[in-house]
Amino acid sequence: MLYDNALLVTAYLEAYQATQRDKFAAVAQDILRYLERDMSAAEGGFYAATDADSLAPSGEREEGRFFTWAPDELAAVLNEDGPALTLVTEYYGVTSDGNFEGRSILHVARPLADVAAELDIEAGEAQRMLGAARDTLYRARSDRPAPLRDEKILTSWNALAISSFAQAALVLGDAGYAERATRAADFVLSRLKDGDRLFRSYAGGEARVPGYLEDYAFLIAALLDLYEATSEPRWMEEALALDGTLAARFEDPAGGFFRTSDDHQSILTREKPGYDAAQPSGNSVQLLNLVRLHEFTTDDTYRQRTERALRAFDVGLSRNPAAMAEMLLAVDFRLDTPKEIIIVTPDRRASAEPFLAELRATFLPNRILSVVGEADRFDTHAALVPLVEGKFARDGVATAYVCENRICELPTTDPAVFARQIRATRQP
Repeated sequence: MLYDNALLVTAYLEAYQATQRDKFAAVAQDILRYLERDMSAAEGGFYAATDADSLAPSGEREEGRFFTWAPDELAAVLNEDGPALTLVTEYYGVTSDGNFEGRSILHVARPLADVAAELDIEAGEAQRMLGAARDTLYRARSDRPAPLRDEKILTSWNALAISSFAQAALVLGDAGYAERATRAADFVLSRLKDGDRLFRSYAGGEARVPGYLEDYAFLIAALLDLYEATSEPRWMEEALALDGTLAARFEDPAGGFFRTSDDHQSILTREKPGYDAAQPSGNSVQLLNLVRLHEFTTDDTYRQRTERALRAFDVGLSRNPAAMAEMLLAVDFRLDTPKEIIIVTPDRRASAEPFLAELRATFLPNRILSVVGEADRFDTHAALVPLVEGKFARDGVATAYVCENRICELPTTDPAVFARQIRATRQP
């Protein structure tokens, strides 16, 4: 499913930032590679899902057949009975009994260093052999009958994927991910939006079904992520506009958000979901959107809406917080003193890279980021993010401003000072 892959990317990126362990970044990159390679529509969006079943040599459809392996298949594809085959077999845990329906799902069964040591292979050579074998196995697997793919494009799931690519662009420092997120965002906003309203799905060249709360909330979150990753003010503008529609059509004056709009087809009751399941609830994501928007815009209306919504869910949060884990992220952000980070460059975003490298090495979930070029729509950014006003690149050099509650530390052109500022704990 598109949504669980997208959510996994976010989890692994956060694990990478929190631990600086490269293997977490590598998993995120593998998932993103899969989404780009196998789940991307030519127009720019992402497909919804691939089937678990595919045709086996018997002509019957079998669950997992496309993705699993047997020892003899490995031997035939790798075409040798030597250290490379043994390395792959041991590392990926492929056995004659298998771990799924008599076949093996490739997984990291043992640390690569341990397998390499047993086979008397140097670590670097083992990594090279494993990479070459993976490429060979992928090409061979591509010749198998592929599972069916659900090629409808869903707004909410695409929004999660846009967030994952935008976050990867920022955390991993790879502008290619931002470009892929941009293509998907352009697709959703051009094909799944009519005026100020979103549609839920797109298939066969046609958008269908009025959007639900999660379509709006997830897309607003994605656009905020894309703004932070690209410095493009249009994403903030789109996020603010969508929030206006969400407020007018979905918000309960008593607090929180209904899943359906006020002009949705008549139903007995309008659900206001707060519990998080395989996907976070629209209310949870929109609450986090509101606290982020308050920090970005300084508009107290967002804080007021946040407080009303939290009061609407206070019983559930108190009695069963584990079932509302995503909403707790918004609670944590609201109760924290978030870092407000403004980086002003003399020209291009690339000039901010030394500071962004420090930010990538820091797990700092409760923060906002605006990277602004003095010569690149500075006034537009300042109108959207008032904290930008009055900031400048000192002596023509990229300058960072780290603030809390609109009060800023001394501006710095030194990434090491910036690192200390963003990692400093606020004193009571």
